[in-house]
Amino acid sequence: MIQEDFEKEIAVARKGDSAAQATYEENMAGLNEILEKLTAMRNSLDKDLAELKVKIVGMETTKGFKGTSLELEVEKKSTLEGDCGWVKTHFQSRRDKRKAEMDGLLEAKNYLAGMESEMAGSDQ
Repeated sequence: MIQEDFEKEIAVARKGDSAAQATYEENMAGLNEILEKLTAMRNSLDKDLAELKVKIVGMETTKGFKGTSLELEVEKKSTLEGDCGWVKTHFQSRRDKRKAEMDGLLEAKNYLAGMESEMAGSDQ
């Protein structure tokens, strides 16, 4: 009777063990599937992160170039204002002098042209 009880307990335990083993294997397969999906997701996120880091470096480089460019433009503007600022104050007087000079040259040209026609008339 004790032997029969042991055999029944062994049979029940084996059924329980096989059911537990089947559940374990089923759960393990599900967990492995989830692990694979999470690993793929992490790899994708790592790739996205790397791409974003590359973009950030590119943006920082561009920002640095633009900052340098802005500084150069400000320096250029101040240099031009210093070197060319006199034009604003002296432009009109220089314009008047150039106009007077051009009028004088035109008058001299006409005078010389008149001399040529007198000379041409006296040669005949």
